[in-house]
Amino acid sequence: MNTLILLPGALGNVNQFNSLKQELSLVQANVITLDLPGHGFNPYATEAVTVPEIADAFLHQLHELEISGPIQLFGHSLGGYIGLYLCLHHPEKITG
Repeated sequence: MNTLILLPGALGNVNQFNSLKQELSLVQANVITLDLPGHGFNPYATEAVTVPEIADAFLHQLHELEISGPIQLFGHSLGGYIGLYLCLHHPEKITG
């Protein structure tokens, strides 16, 4: 089953995707909402301040959560920048 991760923007949190996540329950995918490292309710990597640092902390968080294989990623604002960065620098991790 595909994994789709929803990433909010800077200073946002996973709650902003509650309605979207409910709608996506109709899709055959494991839909997960994660705060960006150091943002929202996620204290993970509180020192991450640049896009490469946040992306690396995000990849580390995926490893810690045992989310393996390529993922699909939807990002709003800064979450979108992280997604684009990951597509460019870690294309083996992202399918769309």
